[in-house]
Amino acid sequence: MKKLIKSPTGIYALTFIIFFVFCIIFVPLLSIGHSGGEQVPMTLLAYAFTYLHYSLICVSILTSIIFRTWFKKYWFINLTIFVVLIFAL
Repeated sequence: MKKLIKSPTGIYALTFIIFFVFCIIFVPLLSIGHSGGEQVPMTLLAYAFTYLHYSLICVSILTSIIFRTWFKKYWFINLTIFVVLIFAL
């Protein structure tokens, strides 16, 4: 876990891991008690993707601030991720 937080790519990986844990565990748990005809799991999954989208935008901004030396060397990676995510909105 500590290795994931020490680099920007690790923070991106940690974001995806948290997203997949949410999708696999919490979406079925939150949809318990709803009748079979409702679209609660799909709605929660769609909201999860929007939250993933916004969290990746925030991570791309924060990694450029927190990891300055890495950002000076690999600035194009964060810029590419940020631009692609902004245009995907």
